[in-house]
Amino acid sequence: MSRAIFLGSFNPPHQGHVNCIKSVISSNIVKQLNIDKIHVIPCWQNPNKSKSIDFYDRYKMCKYEFAPLSDNCLVDDIEASLKPTYTYELVDYFHQNKDKIISNNFWWIVTEETIEELIDKKWKESERLLKENKFIVLYPEERHYVSFKVNDYFEEIDKWPGDYQYIPLISPMGVLHSTQIRENFWINTKYDYYITKDTKEYIIEHNLYK
Repeated sequence: MSRAIFLGSFNPPHQGHVNCIKSVISSNIVKQLNIDKIHVIPCWQNPNKSKSIDFYDRYKMCKYEFAPLSDNCLVDDIEASLKPTYTYELVDYFHQNKDKIISNNFWWIVTEETIEELIDKKWKESERLLKENKFIVLYPEERHYVSFKVNDYFEEIDKWPGDYQYIPLISPMGVLHSTQIRENFWINTKYDYYITKDTKEYIIEHNLYK
């Protein structure tokens, strides 16, 4: 059996994130790749973005958003103990078998945007991350498919070597970013649709994103 990881700032988490995991689960890839659990891992602090709200606020909201998928995934607070500066440090930790739950035989669930950023070397150790990891890649809704790759390095997304498998991507909400929710939460109720009732109440109770 193997594990999969889904990393992000989740500032805040929303149903677009949840739909990414729903797409992977419904695609049957978890069975094909023998994945028994998907770990949703909020980052301690993304070095490429302005400071996020407190880690534990984001962690708790992830617990609310991903609760319906608890049979297949769990929200992991590993970064609270490691406090890595860069993603490659967390990924190296897994590759070195230092984690007792996630072995080095793990899959990394990413969006096409993340892959493009890695190819463009926008992340620390981008090239090594591409070479050393196995990816399940989620494409935008309009492309209507998901694919997975095994340990291949690629220069262009459309020229990846190896086999592909395409599965419909569940995303009835279109393109959505956490930034939109943060900037509009207190002024536009239409964004309530993108988060659970529990997350909304948590944001209000803790007076977040004002």
